[in-house]
Amino acid sequence: MHVKSHHGEDEQFIRSQYERAVKACGLEFRSDKLWDAYIRWENESKRYQRVVQIYDRLLAIPTQGYNGHFDNFQDVINQHAVTSTLANEELVRLRKDFHERQQSKSSKSSSKHRRDSSSSSKDKDSKERGEREKDKDKDKDKEKDKDKEKEKRESGGGGAGKSPKDTSETQVDESDSTTDLTTESESSPAASKPALQIDFSDLSTLNDEEVASIKDRAISARRKVHKLTVSAVTARWSFEEGIKRPYFHVKPLERAQLKNWKDYLDFEIEKGDRERVLVLFERCLIACALYDEFWLKMLRYLESLEDQSGVVDLVRDVYRRACRIHHPDKPSLHLMWAAFEECQMNFDGAADILQRIEQRCPNLLQLSYRRINVERRRGALDKCRELYKHYIESTKNKGIAGSLAIKYARFLNKICHDLDAGLAALQQALELDPANTRVALQMIDLCLQRSKVDEQEVVQIMDKFMARADIEPDQKVLFAQRKVEFLEDFGSTARGLQDAQRALQQALSKANEAQKKGDGSPSRKNSSSSKEGPVPSGSSATAYNNGGSAAAVAGYNYGAANPYYGQQNAGAAYPQQAPQQASYDSYYNQWGYGSGGATASSGGGYNYGQWSGYGNYY
Repeated sequence: MHVKSHHGEDEQFIRSQYERAVKACGLEFRSDKLWDAYIRWENESKRYQRVVQIYDRLLAIPTQGYNGHFDNFQDVINQHAVTSTLANEELVRLRKDFHERQQSKSSKSSSKHRRDSSSSSKDKDSKERGEREKDKDKDKDKEKDKDKEKEKRESGGGGAGKSPKDTSETQVDESDSTTDLTTESESSPAASKPALQIDFSDLSTLNDEEVASIKDRAISARRKVHKLTVSAVTARWSFEEGIKRPYFHVKPLERAQLKNWKDYLDFEIEKGDRERVLVLFERCLIACALYDEFWLKMLRYLESLEDQSGVVDLVRDVYRRACRIHHPDKPSLHLMWAAFEECQMNFDGAADILQRIEQRCPNLLQLSYRRINVERRRGALDKCRELYKHYIESTKNKGIAGSLAIKYARFLNKICHDLDAGLAALQQALELDPANTRVALQMIDLCLQRSKVDEQEVVQIMDKFMARADIEPDQKVLFAQRKVEFLEDFGSTARGLQDAQRALQQALSKANEAQKKGDGSPSRKNSSSSKEGPVPSGSSATAYNNGGSAAAVAGYNYGAANPYYGQQNAGAAYPQQAPQQASYDSYYNQWGYGSGGATASSGGGYNYGQWSGYGNYY
């Protein structure tokens, strides 16, 4: 109405606005009012050909008022002249078809008439010939009688010339030939009469019979399209009936409504009409805008159309509406959007998306990692260093700071090829959190990455960690064991290995004593007696297992928690030993160095997998 009132004289502008509206939502099931308004506007100006063109588009679209549209189309054709409703090309074609049909009918009737007339003429000729032969026989008899009388009267001697018999025969033959020529001359003009030439493009010569035929043929051609539309409407009617709330509302939708939308979308996707699928998605996202599953469903559908033109812009528009308007606090959608932009080599756009969502949802570790890795993938290593330092300094959680420091050290070592800077970052993190076992183990790992292993550097890290006053007994056992393993493989003197073995025996004894005190406490007894089933014996209940329950509670089970440090030594528990077994022979048997160590280790021997420096990380 606004366009009509302000641009009433601009026909092209008004039509362009109608076309824009029809293109946007003309395929919707309930778009009948829009089509009716468009037709009404064209009909008011008596542009009936454009009205018929609109109906040609509308009759092929399954809408709610499909029957009414076909009835209205028939009224337009029947109530107005065909020259004002149908295009000239269609009129000429239908008129030509009409005359071709008429000629085929006339040719069939004329051939039938010829067959009937030829058969009747043959019967007539046969009858006449029979009568002539009878007359000939009678004449012959009469002539014979006359000859006999002449012979009697005259005494021999015949006359010269032809006999009456020959004359009569000749006359009869001439008369027959004359009759045949007359028949041929009568039939030949009818056969050789030229057909009338008609100018089909001259529409001023249309007669009533042609007009009636053209209207009937035009309507019958659209009726075939209408029948296909009826079947399409029937297939979609149940889904449309299930839509109870086609508009947006903050209240949640019922489960039946959500299921109906999903089934309807699957139905249209199976049909394969891209335009109809996209229109239905737009309808669905009005009512289901607050359900991210439907946004993801549309994105997955668009990704399946990646070979078609314009899909990238459609995907970007869907992400923009979902993340900026309806789901601004959904990190998962923003991460997907950033990944999409990065795949399109739009690194600036991806970084901006991640920065926006981080401002709305701060302190998300996954967002921090993604921002750092986006900068790394586009080669901005200085920006990566800056982000790592920013996140390590800004976090208040020591565990998260330690994890970030470990990743930062790996980045410096493997990407920047600066191992010393990585060790410095880990050293700084260990000073802030001296009890962080993962950071200490990572420092050992980095030291082992040197081309020439520095024995004193590694031993110093282990001794410094074990010298803490607040270290747990089981953690001390863990590092003492690793020190023995390291010196066994990389130690330069046997004395250092012996000292490490003695320290391990002392740590084992203290750990066993602490375990016994814990088991003998009243609260421990009550908790153990309340459990169902027998109390587990041996390694699982009282041992110090690198991958067991005690290590998991203490938070230093690095082999089990992080796959970068090799495979965990499943079942390789510290064996429970009596005080009198604290000797070197029993130690070797317990840890798999001798023949009796097969029961203590999961592999039946020395398991390098439990030593983080020998794992499969690098």
